[in-house]
Amino acid sequence: MNYNTDNKTDTIYQPTIYQYANIIIDISHESVDKTFQYRIPEHLLGQITAGQQVYIPFGAGSHKRKGYVVELTDQAEYDISKIKEIDSLVEGSITAQSQLIHLAWWMKERYGSTMNQALKTVLPVKQRYGKHQSVRSICWWMR
Repeated sequence: MNYNTDNKTDTIYQPTIYQYANIIIDISHESVDKTFQYRIPEHLLGQITAGQQVYIPFGAGSHKRKGYVVELTDQAEYDISKIKEIDSLVEGSITAQSQLIHLAWWMKERYGSTMNQALKTVLPVKQRYGKHQSVRSICWWMR
């Protein structure tokens, strides 16, 4: 474990390890436009940060869905026996900075969108290119 030492007081500070994550589900519908709390499994403790995309079980059938971590906490908001665990991190996903999460929340409140729509608006898009496709950049003045 990494410890930071303050030379003035010789106090050892332990980093906070959060046990729960509040997550926005990657569904753009008003009925799920709220945060849902999930337990962070032991193998992911200390690895999950706000802004990351994760796979989570959602709904009665625990269907695997993507979600965005918007807050980390050490306080359970519900009966802990009813809180489901995060499945895994989404590999290759782009992590949003906290400023972008706050911007998305403001956009949701200001313009009446869902949080998921607002997050997708502020997050950068990761483009994938096939094996045989090339990437070309054409300047508008060179046409």
